[in-house]
Amino acid sequence: MLSFRYLRNAVATVAFGLKLGLTFSLRTMSQLLDNCVRALDPKAALGVLRAFATEPSLVEAVFRRECDQTYLAQRIQNLLDICGITGSSPAAVVPFLRDLPASSMLSGRQRRGMGIARMVRLVEQSRIKLEYFETKLGSIRGCVVDTQLGTEARRVAIEHARHRKHMPKVKNETAADVSDSDKAEQLEPNWGQSRPLGSSRGGEKDPDP
Repeated sequence: MLSFRYLRNAVATVAFGLKLGLTFSLRTMSQLLDNCVRALDPKAALGVLRAFATEPSLVEAVFRRECDQTYLAQRIQNLLDICGITGSSPAAVVPFLRDLPASSMLSGRQRRGMGIARMVRLVEQSRIKLEYFETKLGSIRGCVVDTQLGTEARRVAIEHARHRKHMPKVKNETAADVSDSDKAEQLEPNWGQSRPLGSSRGGEKDPDP
């Protein structure tokens, strides 16, 4: 699983095996610790610490030599720093490390380096999360704008429909209407013409002046 970068799954597998009373090889345990430190993953680191604290005797059976115990103490201190656990020591996790000399532990400078690496990782994670939320927020804003535009378009269409409904209807001019209009124009000059001079009513002539 470590080869496929399934660190948390590997941690869970080792923890379950220790709970069942199984022991693992020094190489397997060392690879697990090294990968946890390199990954700077607080969840994986905390899983290892809990597993070791639950079955310290099985851990001691793997790290029997003093050089191996020195390595284990330094790695446990790394895991404590990754998790941000202060005021604790490797001996608090696995008591058999209590007899190690203080010179075997990590120096303050080495621990500060791990703290800086941890902060850098947290900043990077925050940046990734911020970019993710900015992308999501942009998508939400786009959907809201599209919805508002659709609502505005529907409102404008409804207003246009209402306006057209209340407009007076205009009768379309047909060919018959055009013909009637032409006839009226032809008759119109006769309406204003007076009787010709010299005409009389009932055959009577106008009296001479």
